[in-house]
Amino acid sequence: MKAKIVLGLALVAALAALGLVAGAIFTKQLAFFFGAVICAFAAIALFDTFNIHAAGDGGVVVPLGEGAIEPNLTLPEGMAPVGENVPENAAAGVTAEQALAGMFAGEGASSADSGRELDDIDMLLRKMTEDVEVDESEKEQILEESGKKKGFFARLFKKIFKGKLREKKPAREDVELEAAGAETGNEADSTTTVKKKKKKVKKKTVVEVVEPGKVIKTETKHISAPDVKVAAPDEPNVFVVRQASEQDLAQYDRKSIKKLLHKYKVKRDHRPVMIDRCDEFFIKQTPAYVWVDGKEFHVLLIEKEPRHLSLPIHGLREMRYLKKQVVNKDIDYGAFKGKSMLAELFRPYLPDLTQSTVVDDPTATKNLYGFGPGMYVTNRSAANIFDLLAMEFRVDDKVTLSAKVNYYFKEAYKANILLRDNVIDANGYADRIAKTLDDMAHSRISNGEFEDTLKQMIKNKLITLEFANHYRNVREKLQTS
Repeated sequence: MKAKIVLGLALVAALAALGLVAGAIFTKQLAFFFGAVICAFAAIALFDTFNIHAAGDGGVVVPLGEGAIEPNLTLPEGMAPVGENVPENAAAGVTAEQALAGMFAGEGASSADSGRELDDIDMLLRKMTEDVEVDESEKEQILEESGKKKGFFARLFKKIFKGKLREKKPAREDVELEAAGAETGNEADSTTTVKKKKKKVKKKTVVEVVEPGKVIKTETKHISAPDVKVAAPDEPNVFVVRQASEQDLAQYDRKSIKKLLHKYKVKRDHRPVMIDRCDEFFIKQTPAYVWVDGKEFHVLLIEKEPRHLSLPIHGLREMRYLKKQVVNKDIDYGAFKGKSMLAELFRPYLPDLTQSTVVDDPTATKNLYGFGPGMYVTNRSAANIFDLLAMEFRVDDKVTLSAKVNYYFKEAYKANILLRDNVIDANGYADRIAKTLDDMAHSRISNGEFEDTLKQMIKNKLITLEFANHYRNVREKLQTS
């Protein structure tokens, strides 16, 4: 009775799943889809439960009747069949029900025999259901798996989909290590790297050969960034920054730079920048050429070996401000102290340093501008990034996060930061301030807030009195007209 109830519930759940799938197709509602998934799982669980109720601890139980296969079970001598009385002179002194219970419970050697016979029935049933031939090897495998107490439907699905799963499952890739002892041509990097690339895939697997017989797999998230991970015997995940040295920069002349730009198809409208750091791509104090091509922002890094990166423009929407980063004057940008052509070309993009005003404190700091995947450029390079990308300038500090000043004051404050960091010149600052004040004059803020904002800007030396008076007149004309 319990098995019938479970089977009925399983069929109801299956029908409900089909109905919800049809509802999801016609109405295009996710609720129907999730309901169908839940009902499907419920149906599978109920079918499995029905199988357990029906099979007990052995194989599949087949109802006796016309066309059914009856197990050929041999009872021990002196044991009466099920349901019959036991003779008084029976030597065993147990009923057939007790003996069968011991056999199906795994007691004694007879348990294995009965289980094997039931598994033979299981195999024959599956043979009839699948309408396929079962060879001797598959029969032995089925008999071996019979002791794992798997449900009939689970074994049936495994049998049916066995061939399909083998076709879909990719074979394990064999990595040839013949290049382990070969030289890469770069004295600074003796690691042999084997790469697998897939079109339009955001991940690529990199197999790194550190020494013969030792392979370490890593993953990088970006298609365009070549692998820069190397492994040391004692530290398997050491990240090496391939920063160009003074000798590396000295190898470039006008002809080699022109050839490099042509090789990487650098657009005519490109900009030189200095990337201070980027942990995502393992960049440190590296000169680069940047340009826009279609929907991609390209970066050509001048390192020990040139490296090309590309970033989708839709992910570059704001420029972040990182101020007062400590500088080591003796080490930072040491490669640009020479007289090479590249050093002369990129020296104007080195960061401006601010010396500490504390007595006997030699600390110097720099302000950086970051975008995208944590790529920070120097203040002298930020202007070229703004020229290529229409990004919003974002500053998070006490002023911009304060509720005491309004949006227009914050915009004037951010423009002043760009002016002090030499990102924009006086004309650029005047254009930004004029736009901010004109927007404020045309806004719906009260006259009192308008006057207070102008006074705050004058007090903090963001605008001059002439600017304030001009836009007072603009607002008065707008209100009287």
